[in-house]
Amino acid sequence: MRGEPNDQLARSRVHRLGGPAGTNTGQFIIRIGSSNLQIVASDGGGWDHVSVSLRTRCPTWDEMCAIKSIFFLDEETVIQFHPAKSEYVNVHKFCLHMWRPQSLEEVWEVARQWADQGEEYPYPIQSPGEIPIPPSLFVGPKETP
Repeated sequence: MRGEPNDQLARSRVHRLGGPAGTNTGQFIIRIGSSNLQIVASDGGGWDHVSVSLRTRCPTWDEMCAIKSIFFLDEETVIQFHPAKSEYVNVHKFCLHMWRPQSLEEVWEVARQWADQGEEYPYPIQSPGEIPIPPSLFVGPKETP
């Protein structure tokens, strides 16, 4: 996740959810086109997580890409999970989630930020590891002739 909040996030913040102030975590309303996207971002437990929702429909691919560019670096890979049916959780039917596992160094940095704010980091200090990514050629050529 981007290391420091940018101006757009500072203007869009609605509420700070647990964790240290001055980070990219919290609740936001971000306008993309004509839609006000409801965002909840967190970075605990070894994961960067951004949920994106609307009241009457799921976010589009372009809206998810726009939010990804605000919260994550260009070269960071994020994923959306389609878990086993027995693991489904659906609190809001028009909400999609982006996830990125943190390195062990990033987990320690997040825990340090909590400690600097006088808060106890409530998660284990562990990294989920890297996301395995298939070669892009499996989807198709990057450039078309």
